Amino acid sequence: MPSTAQSIPSEILYHFVIKHQPVDALFDTLYDHPSELTKQHFMTINSHLEHQVRPGQMVIITPPDAQQCTAFEADLMDVARPH
Repeated sequence: MPSTAQSIPSEILYHFVIKHQPVDALFDTLYDHPSELTKQHFMTINSHLEHQVRPGQMVIITPPDAQQCTAFEADLMDVARPH
């Protein structure tokens, strides 16, 4: 089983949720001791999420040091928003 540190992304990824859970629980699973800036960036690029994630929703995962929205993240945000 990989360590938590190995599960922290080093590039922009996306994930389709497979079970209901609070957004904070998902975030804590993805990042090991993240900074407040990491959480703010995560919540900004995943603004389509509410308090709970639902199966089938797309979540954008970024490196912990990301602070600006890239063009790729903007494209993913557009895809992730309900239409």
